[in-house]
Amino acid sequence: MIHFVRFGAVVALLTCIGVAAADEYSVLEYMSIHRAEKPSWQALGSEFAYLTNISGIPQVWRIASRTGYQHQLTFDTCGVSGCWWSPMDPSVMVIATPAVGGPSRLYRINPQGGQPSLIAGDGVNHCEFGCWAPDGLRLAYVVSSPNRPQIQVSEYLISEAKSVVLFEMTGMCVPVSYSQDNQLVLIERKQSVLDGDLLLYDRASGDIRGLTQHSGNIRFKSPKWDAKAAGFYFMTDQEREFMGLAYWSLDSAQFSWIETPDWDVEEYALSRDGAWLAWVINENGLSSLQVRNLRRNTDTPVQRFPRGVIRDLTFSPDGSQLIYSFASSKRDFDVWVYETYADKLHQATFSAVGGISRESFVEPQNVEYESFDGRKIPALWYTPVGSSQAKPAIVFLSDSPNDQARSDLSSQIQFFVSRGFAVLQPNVRGSSGYGKTYMSLDDGEQRTNSVQDVEYAAKWLASRSEVDAKKLVVFGCGYGGFLAFAALAESPKTWAAGVSVAGVTDLVSFIERAPAVKRTCREAEFGALSGQLEFLAGISPITRASNITSPLLVIEGRKDSRCPGMEGERLIEAVQAGNRSARFVRVDYDGCRPVGIKDRIASCAAVEEFLNEHVLKRKK
Repeated sequence: MIHFVRFGAVVALLTCIGVAAADEYSVLEYMSIHRAEKPSWQALGSEFAYLTNISGIPQVWRIASRTGYQHQLTFDTCGVSGCWWSPMDPSVMVIATPAVGGPSRLYRINPQGGQPSLIAGDGVNHCEFGCWAPDGLRLAYVVSSPNRPQIQVSEYLISEAKSVVLFEMTGMCVPVSYSQDNQLVLIERKQSVLDGDLLLYDRASGDIRGLTQHSGNIRFKSPKWDAKAAGFYFMTDQEREFMGLAYWSLDSAQFSWIETPDWDVEEYALSRDGAWLAWVINENGLSSLQVRNLRRNTDTPVQRFPRGVIRDLTFSPDGSQLIYSFASSKRDFDVWVYETYADKLHQATFSAVGGISRESFVEPQNVEYESFDGRKIPALWYTPVGSSQAKPAIVFLSDSPNDQARSDLSSQIQFFVSRGFAVLQPNVRGSSGYGKTYMSLDDGEQRTNSVQDVEYAAKWLASRSEVDAKKLVVFGCGYGGFLAFAALAESPKTWAAGVSVAGVTDLVSFIERAPAVKRTCREAEFGALSGQLEFLAGISPITRASNITSPLLVIEGRKDSRCPGMEGERLIEAVQAGNRSARFVRVDYDGCRPVGIKDRIASCAAVEEFLNEHVLKRKK
């Protein structure tokens, strides 16, 4: 039997779902866990801006770094995805906002107040911020059209409030760093998630020169000029399994290594004066922050910084402060400040956790299980505290083929654990963080191997005494939704139920709908339509839907362009044979997953009701 549930009907459930027991926190409380991230320094270094979802959807706030006084800057109905303060003028900031059901726009705002002015974006073409010029007189950005394989690289001139096209290039590229004299621009070009190059653009001559020509899968990314424009820092995995940090000299046209750990260097920051360098190493999902005084060649002990997940490194204009976003399994992302010369560390933002006791959050264990070919699959393992009875369990799958499950606070996982579910979050082959070979193991016709990794996750769960093997659930969002569908079709007797949020049901149409500039990357990951059409159609969930016999919940966005709701409906209709239970929930969110608090509550409430009925066998 098919159930079609609309947004209004789900909202009506909120008062009765998630509060069955007096000692349980509600769906609303878990979805009210806030975060603060993506900070950007003001030109004087006395304050910074950041994004937070405290109002229910990400908006820009500003905070004085010393007094802690803060207030909201943006009130966009669709939220904000990024903010970049001018390096010279405190009255100029650029923000990126997702258009309704479509691509991003770039706006210029005055943080002191006033109406935003549009830099680029028409609701059809996608705009992406690149970088500010050091003098603050211009910024670079890119514009891509859904149907054109060329990307347009442009500059916005602040004083004239107008844009100038610099050049066009086929494929994905973005300008990432101006030299100190504002004349040379480093361009990052991406062929796939495993292959990227660096280019040099000369603003005076208009020449574009390739710097890192190579064959095979090698990544060169995130270049940043040094203070004298004699060269630049960047990350690469050339002749290595993992990403390292290196320095490129323009004179010699060669590079030397700065750091080559046996894990990935995943990001770094350089102070404007070239005195400080900081980088983050991803050690099995936990971040290790390294801070080096380049003039003294001394390092801050890594024990100075708490263990968790660190990102968004940014030095203040004078290099005296380093801000970054930090999260752990008991706290979502907040902004922290490290005073480099004073060697002092403090937390700058304090995001609420929905009134939930932090002590109730469960810390995951790092585990491994063996897959079909003997390969060890790393995973995070969450188990509820208390009851010794065998528990239902959820295999929780990542949103993207290359995502890595990490030990930051997941409101969704903690909610499931609070309801008595154990949760296994596997990093199936294709995940980042374990070397480029591991990342490539699901490409093209190897895709079915990652599906088997999901099946063997279920086998690992079933072998554990604390798990009820008859109550296994597979849950995924986006690409994880595709894996959930595939696992339900491949081993239908394994699962008590399955849930997909914005899951990919048809790989052929998924590739066909890809923006032209991203088509090559998507085909490198999943397979080319020209030569692998039959394979892609054959492994698509819509083709194998008749194999799904477990109760199924599909949640789709009304305005989701990547995974349109009509495809979810088609799959639900295909599952209906044999009186199998299938439920479709359409929520009014934009993009490829729920972001606003109303949409997240509606989605989570629908999932809880579904699991109560089909797994826990609780009455409404």
